[in-house]
Amino acid sequence: LHHQHFHHQQRHSSRWCRSFCQAARDFCKFLA
Repeated sequence: LHHQHFHHQQRHSSRWCRSFCQAARDFCKFLA
């Protein structure tokens, strides 16, 4: 059960990071 929870947390972090990187890329395009 604990392992499952940890895996879920990892997946959530990955998705957040990906969306954040996408926003950062759009922001860089805006500045360019």
